[in-house]
Amino acid sequence: MKNKGTPMEMMASDMMPAMMKKCMQIQQNMMGFAKDDSDMATYGTPELKKLFEEWLDQVNEDLVEIRKETNDTKEIAQKLNLSEESVNFLISRSGSKGRSSGNL
Repeated sequence: MKNKGTPMEMMASDMMPAMMKKCMQIQQNMMGFAKDDSDMATYGTPELKKLFEEWLDQVNEDLVEIRKETNDTKEIAQKLNLSEESVNFLISRSGSKGRSSGNL
């Protein structure tokens, strides 16, 4: 099979299956979040970091409760007043820490 170009070129030309495109986009988004996290760690004060962690813990608790009712990320995003992208990140983040979907 001939090489049809880089994955990004394949995405642009619709040669890549839809699921693979979605996975590539999620990975790119997560890489951006990792950079943002490191930037915040560099510039955030200990007080702000603590406040953010407390807020994030509360959001995760709310996410666990909402996911008992639905797994629709659009609906979850509306209930949490977050973007769907942020909800996907939180769900992915919880999975990467070895937590099940019911125990974020």
